[in-house]
Amino acid sequence: MGRLSELEQFLQQQVDEGQRDSSGQFTLSRDKALEKLAAFQLPRASAWVLKVVQGVVASQAPSLTIKQTSTDTEFYFDPAQAWTLAMIEAAFYDPESSDSLALDYLKRGLWAVSLNEMRPFRLALPNHPEALVWTGQEFRRAAGQSPDSVSLMVSHRTLFEGKGIILLRSFEAARVNAQILEELTQFAYVCSIPLTVDRRRIDALQACPSHGQSASSYPIRLGFAKADLPNLTIPPGSLSGYIPKEAGDSRMARVFQSQVTIPSLISVGLLLTAHVARVKEGRTTVWRCQKRDSCIYWVLDGVVVAREALLLPDFSVSCAVFASAQGLRTDLTGFNLARDEVRSARRRKICAAAGQLIRDSSLSLEALISGGKSGSYVLGTLLLASGTMLAFASPFHGVALVGGGLYTVATAGSTERALEVELKLELERLRELWNTA
Repeated sequence: MGRLSELEQFLQQQVDEGQRDSSGQFTLSRDKALEKLAAFQLPRASAWVLKVVQGVVASQAPSLTIKQTSTDTEFYFDPAQAWTLAMIEAAFYDPESSDSLALDYLKRGLWAVSLNEMRPFRLALPNHPEALVWTGQEFRRAAGQSPDSVSLMVSHRTLFEGKGIILLRSFEAARVNAQILEELTQFAYVCSIPLTVDRRRIDALQACPSHGQSASSYPIRLGFAKADLPNLTIPPGSLSGYIPKEAGDSRMARVFQSQVTIPSLISVGLLLTAHVARVKEGRTTVWRCQKRDSCIYWVLDGVVVAREALLLPDFSVSCAVFASAQGLRTDLTGFNLARDEVRSARRRKICAAAGQLIRDSSLSLEALISGGKSGSYVLGTLLLASGTMLAFASPFHGVALVGGGLYTVATAGSTERALEVELKLELERLRELWNTA
């Protein structure tokens, strides 16, 4: 059993004290304000973690480290401006938008878990001898060691669930951790600062769930463009530091061509991707193309706030376009963009910039073709040698093997070449129809 976090130790103490309180009721302080705040709903239960990420990005912290344990999710970061516990507590209780964008994001994420789900959290600041703890019913100050950076711990459970329980059951903790990790990998891979989750970097456009590198998707080009649009900060792991969780075929992965020169100011990012996979057909394994749509990912302060499918047919070569949602109207959650003329006008500019990147793109499977040839040559040579030796004992079988060897050598790389031709045709179709997006 691992060492209990400071939050968990505090909660266990509260549980022990609570057992002496026969009322069993939680009386929320500042009822009227909290009643308004509790009505705040995010689109998904785990989306609160994205608000925390946005808060860290808006705080201009240089990086964010997230750790998942059996009892809580922990965040460590250094905001550019110093915070105080009083400042954070005041922002939390204020139902209006905070003057500080970072604290506004942070409190909205914490509302979802602390008020709607009644889950405790603990926030500690550097050079502060006390931490701010939401117990599930009110704020308290708890003594503790001052951390080197801002430390936020959010419990997996409510205080009610904690009575008589020291730790969450392992399967429950795994479920909660999996949901949070899924939220981060699906929507926070566009984070504009280094984002590490349990020592794994996820801040890279190549980590895109629909067009990033995997066993069935192979990025062809990562391109950037400048236009009359809000600036977009590229996730730093896109250029270095990112290791795909699922790399796929190493030869096919060499289709990737990263843009060498990156503009100082970027408005549009593009991930042009080939969607192919190795599939079993009888006793053999072959490459087969898969159709996928093209889309725009709208990004705001380090997370994807909306995905918009483009009005194009699904192709085996498609693209994910990344652009800023800064200045567009949203609902209260910030995860639903208004469909108005401002958004439509921005969309047209984004598509025009992305279209130029697509027109300038090329595709080559030379590494895959060369690998296919080498493998076929080796197999063909073995068949020829075996057939020649077997011909003296069994002419019929020897001739069959020799014929198979000659055919294998003659057709070496043909299936890979056919795949290249098919993907190039798909890329050309995408170019031709892009203006209709």
